[in-house]
Amino acid sequence: MGFAQSLRNMIYGQETITLPTAELVPRKSVAYETIAPQPLITVTSNGLEVSVDLTELLGASPPQMFRSQPYLRSVIQFLARNIAQLGVHVYDRVSDDDRVRDTSCVTARLLRKPNDYTTRYELFDSLVSDLALWDQAFWVITPDSKREIGWRITPIPVAWVGVPYGGNVWEPDVWQITRPGYATEEIPAKNVIHFHGWDPEYLNRGVTPVETLKNILAEQIAAVLYRQQRWEKGGRVGTVISRPAGAPMWSTEAEERFRQEWRDLMSGRRGSEPSA
Repeated sequence: MGFAQSLRNMIYGQETITLPTAELVPRKSVAYETIAPQPLITVTSNGLEVSVDLTELLGASPPQMFRSQPYLRSVIQFLARNIAQLGVHVYDRVSDDDRVRDTSCVTARLLRKPNDYTTRYELFDSLVSDLALWDQAFWVITPDSKREIGWRITPIPVAWVGVPYGGNVWEPDVWQITRPGYATEEIPAKNVIHFHGWDPEYLNRGVTPVETLKNILAEQIAAVLYRQQRWEKGGRVGTVISRPAGAPMWSTEAEERFRQEWRDLMSGRRGSEPSA
């Protein structure tokens, strides 16, 4: 069933729903990322070794990854902006092989102007962005007596949506939505269109591709660090220095003299940093 048909069913096939009014909770603490988040990768050095802490990266949320990874943001915005500019039409099915475009029905008018502050472009831009980042998206369809068409579509940020409850394995009865700074609202599932991808363990949600991206980034960072340490602390060629098994033991002075000669030869532009 497409989302246009879902809209039709909501508008023409159910009773009017009265949603609870959000209660402002001024002292409630809600943890959300800021516009300038903390760096996800921490690099430290004691002068001899460089260490990289990937804890923040591996534990980063999709919004943090979107704000901190320019290539991820570029891809998502490219998809969303190009798809959002495409026209979305509503058709009446006349027969098995004939469709007639309908521009005056409630569904078509609602998609053109979802609510008083969101354009059609913005609606689909947020839809595609949510699907690309989270692999799921939410629209809340509610009656609105102040509008001529009597209905409104409100896109809900995925970060606001909590774990659903009630219902069965395939669909819940209620979705919990927590707007930052406000009390949690319970929205009947019949007023929600839930777009989602596929999850190998669950039937009613998708899997954000950011989880896979974090592993790829961690691997790339480790590879860069390895190559950097290789150039700084290893010989140009992939070999080791060895002495014959029966060679006499070096004195401390002789060993230090060899180390210094090796450093002079292989450090700087002519080579790399010391091997040991």
